[in-house]
Amino acid sequence: MTYTFTAQGVWSAVGPALAPLASPSFTGDPKAPTPATSDNDTSIATTAYVQANLTSEFVTSIASATLTTYRVLTDTATITWDRTTAGQIKANTAAGGGNVSNVGTPTNGQFAQWTTATTIQGISAAAAVTALGVAKDAFHAHRNGVNQTGFTAAFAKCGFGSELFDQNNKYDNVTNFRWTPAAGLVWLNATLTFISLAAGTGTIVALYKNGAIFKQVANAASSTTATDATAAVTSIDLANGTDYYECFGYVNGGVGTLLGTAQHTYFQGVQL
Repeated sequence: MTYTFTAQGVWSAVGPALAPLASPSFTGDPKAPTPATSDNDTSIATTAYVQANLTSEFVTSIASATLTTYRVLTDTATITWDRTTAGQIKANTAAGGGNVSNVGTPTNGQFAQWTTATTIQGISAAAAVTALGVAKDAFHAHRNGVNQTGFTAAFAKCGFGSELFDQNNKYDNVTNFRWTPAAGLVWLNATLTFISLAAGTGTIVALYKNGAIFKQVANAASSTTATDATAAVTSIDLANGTDYYECFGYVNGGVGTLLGTAQHTYFQGVQL
C-alpha cells in the first residue's frame, strides 16, 4: 500500500487494501511459523504442526508401540497384548481388515481384548492379568521329610528349604527362609507339628514380620502322656513391597522336634 499527496492537499491511498488487524480474512495459501509439537498456548497451529501431533498420538502399524499415553488404534489394526518389560504393557500392531466390532456387551471398568483381527471383547481385571501373564506372588515351602531339632523355650526359626512352588521367586529357601512379596494384600499360613513331646509341654507357632512376632497360636500337649502336637496360624496383611515374613516355633517344658513330613509341617503365602 502506498500513498500520494493530491493537489487538493490530502493523502490518497494507492494499491491493494490492507487486511485489518482484528479478524483478518486471508485467501490463497497464507504461511505461519510451525510451533513445536509440545507447544500448548495460543500459537497458530499450522498443517505441519497438526500432522506431527497426529503421528505421535495415533498408532496404526507401529510394531511394539509403548502405550504410555492415551492412544487410538485405527479400525484396520489388530493388537496382541505383550508384557516384555517389567512395569510396561505394550501392543504389537499389524495391518488388519474390515471394521472393528465388539463381542458381547462390555461393562464399565473392563479391559478391551482383541479376539480376532476385527473384534474385541470386554474382560475383567483378573482375566486381563491372566491374559498378560502377570502371575501374583505365591509360595509353598516344607522340609521334605527332614525333622528339625533343638526347639526350646525360645523362638527358633523354621528352616523350610524345599519348595512345592515359588511363583515370582520371592521366597528365600536357602539362607533366610523368608518370603518378601510385592506390595499389596497377602494371605499367610504356617502349620507346625512337634513330635514326642513330654507330658504338659506347650508349643507355639508364630508368623514373624520384619523380624518381630506378627501373629501366633499356642497349643498344649497332653498333660499326662508324651504325645505329638500340631498348631497352625493364619493371617492376612498389607505388605509394602519390602516387608518379609518368616515362621518360628517355640516349645515350653523341654526340647522339641519339628516333624519334617511335607503334609504335616509347612509354610505358605499368596498375594490376594
